[in-house]
Amino acid sequence: MLLENLEINPTIFDSKPFPIKLHYGKVGRIFLDIPVMSLFSKPLKIEISDVFMILKPKSMDEWKEEVEIKAYKDGV
Repeated sequence: MLLENLEINPTIFDSKPFPIKLHYGKVGRIFLDIPVMSLFSKPLKIEISDVFMILKPKSMDEWKEEVEIKAYKDGV
């Protein structure tokens, strides 16, 4: 299976404890080789290429204190 020119959801980092947000993201190509008839004896192959992202720092009003505290406690 071949997937091409996929856009990355811009809210991907919103609930994560990262000081960045995704402004634009695109994956050029994802190739999946799934051996359906011998799933347990042959490897699953995934190839991802041409990943492009524009990241911006979050502004102070976008930071969520409870998310940061939880991530610190969970060791993320």
